[in-house]
Amino acid sequence: MAGPLDRRAVATRRMSLALGLFAAGAWLALRFQPQAGELLTLMEDATYDLRMATRPPQRLQPDLLLTGLTDYDHDSMPDEIESRQLYYDLIETFTRLGVSTLLFDVVFISERDFDGMMALAMSNAGAPATYLPYHFYITQQYPSAEVNNQRKIAITQDWFLPYRAEMGGEFGPGIQAQEIKLPTETLMAAARGLGAINVRPAGDGVVRDAPLLIRFHDPRLGDNLYPSISLRAVLDRLGVRLRDLRVRFGDAIEFESGTPPVTTRIPINEHGEMLVNFREGRTFTERGLSAGTLMAVARALARSPEVPPRLEIDTRTLDTSIFRGATVLLGDIAVGSTDIRPTPIDRHLPMITLHANVIHSILNRDFVHRAPAWAEPAVTLLIGLLSGFYFGRIGYMRSFIFAAVVLPGYLGAAWLVFWRWSVWLPVVVPMLTLVLGGILILVYHLVNEDKRRAVIRAAFEKYTSPEVVEEILQNLDDPALWGQKRHITTLFVDIRGFTTLTERTSPEAVVAILSEYYHLAVQAIQRHGGIPNKFIGDAIMALFNAPRTLPHPEEAACRAAVDIQLAVARLNAEVLRPRFDREIHVGAGVNSGEAIVGIVGRDRIEYTALGDEVNVAARLQANAGPGQVLIGESTHDALRTGAKEFLQTSIHEVRHIPEIVLKGMSRRFSVYELCYERRTQPRA
Repeated sequence: MAGPLDRRAVATRRMSLALGLFAAGAWLALRFQPQAGELLTLMEDATYDLRMATRPPQRLQPDLLLTGLTDYDHDSMPDEIESRQLYYDLIETFTRLGVSTLLFDVVFISERDFDGMMALAMSNAGAPATYLPYHFYITQQYPSAEVNNQRKIAITQDWFLPYRAEMGGEFGPGIQAQEIKLPTETLMAAARGLGAINVRPAGDGVVRDAPLLIRFHDPRLGDNLYPSISLRAVLDRLGVRLRDLRVRFGDAIEFESGTPPVTTRIPINEHGEMLVNFREGRTFTERGLSAGTLMAVARALARSPEVPPRLEIDTRTLDTSIFRGATVLLGDIAVGSTDIRPTPIDRHLPMITLHANVIHSILNRDFVHRAPAWAEPAVTLLIGLLSGFYFGRIGYMRSFIFAAVVLPGYLGAAWLVFWRWSVWLPVVVPMLTLVLGGILILVYHLVNEDKRRAVIRAAFEKYTSPEVVEEILQNLDDPALWGQKRHITTLFVDIRGFTTLTERTSPEAVVAILSEYYHLAVQAIQRHGGIPNKFIGDAIMALFNAPRTLPHPEEAACRAAVDIQLAVARLNAEVLRPRFDREIHVGAGVNSGEAIVGIVGRDRIEYTALGDEVNVAARLQANAGPGQVLIGESTHDALRTGAKEFLQTSIHEVRHIPEIVLKGMSRRFSVYELCYERRTQPRA
């Protein structure tokens, strides 16, 4: 049953598929345009932040502790902080408490009175392994400044990693620094190690990544990579030398540790930055102890030769065992500190907490993994393909349902994958592809819907009432319209002796007679809900219960047949005999059963029915005499069970005709005649 509508459907599907792929290609092309790509990146980063912020929190490992300099500490101990006496006292206190590692997030650039005392405390037996930070001034230009001459002693082979060509080439990837600001020489000499504390906010000002290796060029030492303080401390804790790292920018930092050796693989971008897996933020800061509280602990310990298991400090009980073997991070957490930045989980987070999350991630191999570079184009093209495929085959409502399922479904999957496995799947470009593809395909369908409706209207409106045509147009997705087996009743009527009539009558009169006959017959058929389907010379074929559903199609077809006979009798009496001295008589056949109904035709579109039951109706009409209405057995049975009132009020009797062989049929059929009242006015 292929025809123009089928070809139109195929073309629509192909165009929908092309539009879906076009939407995918358009977004992928924009992804690599500077301004558009930057906007899409900001949007993707926003979805990442939302995923990170809504993820269930997880506490950092218990041996990570925070000591912060609060606003109160700055107000109450300004001289102690400025002279560094406070830091000396804290180191002494941590030594007594059994702290294993101490990381400073404060750069001691200028000499102060207590530097010597601090260095001595850092060097004492039992003192925590202390790591001091340095700070790089980063620029996009290739650096040329050299390390401060008075501090060259601090830069030893153990504190940097020579940059090699296999890492990316002489001017390859990595963050390149222009100048370095180191701690004082006195403090560096006593420190266990040094590390950078730089952070690089993204374009929207949010800190998501932590630089683990920063590239710096010194004329004396050459081009080298310098670790962050977090990485340096973790490597020492695991017994890994810096020179044993395997670095591939844009891929990972790898090293082995433990017995038996276990490989740790830290994913990094082309700049040597690790995407920070923020497991805990403000709660970690709130759980920490202020410098003032630690000074109260120091005063309490001064009164006791041994460290008590618990101390009463400021109306709270402090379990001193939490410090034994712990790693303490010490930094500024005051509200006015410049070391507070926006992060995905907190818009005002001290960066000392970022270092704690980095340490936790490396020790627990708990990293955020970006999807591979091919994932975004692959998912985008797949969604474009699926949207084009399905939108071209399903209706508007189903298309909306499809989009309503796919859109939150993919977003939910991306959220779940991130929450469960810390994998960052792209969502913005794929989802925009679905939206744009849906809009383009919808617009295309709307533009072509008028053409489609015009074809359908042309197939029905000449022979069907406007009400029925509108009902059909409102149900274009009804399978009955496009080819389906359906129980229908078919009516055929034909003028008897039409050839003789044409021989004895002028052409003008024949046309006038046919026009009157067609008009009355079509009115009768439409009045009872049927569709005049074909006009074959002087014969008419009408369908009942297709495509419009009727409660009793057999009764409707029989009423139409009787009304046509009565209308023809009235036409003879009132028009044909007075005007043309002629009269016509018609025979009618009605049969019911399963038939294939739908739109057919290539050059000429029409809605019709095919099948043996339709042919039986045509043969019954051929066997009907003038004024006679013959019906098949299935139609007769339906009238007996569902149209008793019609039989009682409109028909004198249903007369059974002995089984006959219809023309072109091999088997015999039971045939019945509707014996109607011979009136000249049809019943309403």
